Amino acid sequence: MSSFNDQRRLLADFVKRRGLLLMKLDDVDYLALKTGKDEGRRFSGAYRHRHLGNAKRDGLALVEFADDELKIGRISSIQAVSTFDSRIVVDLLSPLAGSTTGHYLDRITKAQLKAPMERLRSDLSKITRITPELAQAVFSAIAEEPANAETIRALAKALSTPKTYEDARALQSSAIKVALRAFGLDANHQPDALEIFDTETNLAGHRLNEDAVIEHDARSIEGWTLDHSDATGRAIFSRRGTRLEVITANKRPLEKLFGVDLIYLNERRNSLTMVQYKMMERAGKDDRGETDWQVRIDQQFRDELDRMERFDADADSKGGYRLDPGAFFFKFVKRDAALTASSIILSKAHFSDLLGNGVLKGPKGGYSLNYSDLDGHYLREAGLIELIRSGYVGSRGAGTEHLKILIEMTLKHGRAAVAAIESAVGME
Repeated sequence: MSSFNDQRRLLADFVKRRGLLLMKLDDVDYLALKTGKDEGRRFSGAYRHRHLGNAKRDGLALVEFADDELKIGRISSIQAVSTFDSRIVVDLLSPLAGSTTGHYLDRITKAQLKAPMERLRSDLSKITRITPELAQAVFSAIAEEPANAETIRALAKALSTPKTYEDARALQSSAIKVALRAFGLDANHQPDALEIFDTETNLAGHRLNEDAVIEHDARSIEGWTLDHSDATGRAIFSRRGTRLEVITANKRPLEKLFGVDLIYLNERRNSLTMVQYKMMERAGKDDRGETDWQVRIDQQFRDELDRMERFDADADSKGGYRLDPGAFFFKFVKRDAALTASSIILSKAHFSDLLGNGVLKGPKGGYSLNYSDLDGHYLREAGLIELIRSGYVGSRGAGTEHLKILIEMTLKHGRAAVAAIESAVGME
């Protein structure tokens, strides 16, 4: 999504197809929202079915607060909870210029919209579905306000984030989520600071806390100046005295790259872990008649294994304890599966063992990894996240120079990088 006009058109299309709600919260609700764990970015409530009309998931909602504040967010869920009521969840709440919806109604001049505008102004309901034509006019007025450009950009990026494993864009989105989970945060957690160097980053879907300061002094890693390199975005998160810095890199279109690497440097544990994503393709039926999945081990895959060998030696055998000092893992995902679908994870050592023992031999003298052949002998994502977080896996004595070389090699060989650096607050 290369321009603001593209982003604006995307959101206008969501409004046209999925509608626009107006929601009003009183001061009690507002206080509860601001002091909750999501810090005003997300809330849920139960409303009568008739008030929701045919509102849809991924539609947009305008939210007016009692203290004269206006925000816009995404409807992430609508679910019937009783005969009369539905539970609606609104997230990605971001501020808009103006204190009420009336700020934008005043800018609409179409005569045929005068009657629905007056009805909306006089409606005191807590939730109202704006009529389709008026909804489009309201959104146009919002998008034309220069002060709303950042909110439009963040919402558009979030709504365009892939939901299935299709290409490197989806893999990057997954890698960012894994990095946040390894740090103990969920995917919707707000960064404390955010820099966007290029539209080719899924970090653009994040939105800053309203009182956060955007930093423009891009960090250098051992002479690798991020804003003059292939970096596309940088976000900083904090949690209980520690900091996570997430950097996305490779300015080529993500759809044209063949993979993504997550490089997680846990400075507190002095460990570096690298997770390389691989797409699995359908491969007929297994012995039980169920769909099998396969990764072909071609020369490119073997070249990647050879490059990993150069970094996989235990550089500091007297360093912190490891179950395995190996730094490299493969995450295999099924093409077109939902990003929330289960994946399988193998360490490079396990993969090399399977390759060396002939388990991965395929037809016509080739090699392939079949899901059914593993027979459950692999890690799930949650297990890997616990190992990364605890420092039980990863290299010992890993430094930022090591990270720099890995990122540069990743970019050189046609992959995107997500570098996640966890450190104590104040540690450089």
